[in-house]
Amino acid sequence: MKRGILTNCAIVGLLLWVATMAMAAVTVDIDIRPGSDADSINCNNPKEIITVAIIGTSDFDVTQVDTRTVEFEGAFEMHMQGYFEDIDGDGDIDLVFRFRMGDTVLRCEDTEGKLTGLLVDGTSFEGKDAVRVVSLGP
Repeated sequence: MKRGILTNCAIVGLLLWVATMAMAAVTVDIDIRPGSDADSINCNNPKEIITVAIIGTSDFDVTQVDTRTVEFEGAFEMHMQGYFEDIDGDGDIDLVFRFRMGDTVLRCEDTEGKLTGLLVDGTSFEGKDAVRVVSLGP
């Protein structure tokens, strides 16, 4: 009988953990290639640098991002950190990262890029932006 109770408690604990892990990530605004309307990336240049900014707003404080956890399409930031700048000129601080194309899983046919990570309190976040991946050169 005691074993059944312990098993049930373990199952309940596991279900609570799974429910916590399955909570929806916070959605953030990102801008791939800030300042460029085209957001073009050459999929044939593994050394190409892709700049991605998390846009700070009155509802989202970019200083709460754990920069060591940020990934863009499977790649970590080149220096495992970002830098703060008001990239869009709205007065709110944004967080800018740089990634190498060759470190990502972007393909020539992709039309969207995704950035994910954690806040310092462990909350996950994600942001998506349209991207134009082009095939230039060999």
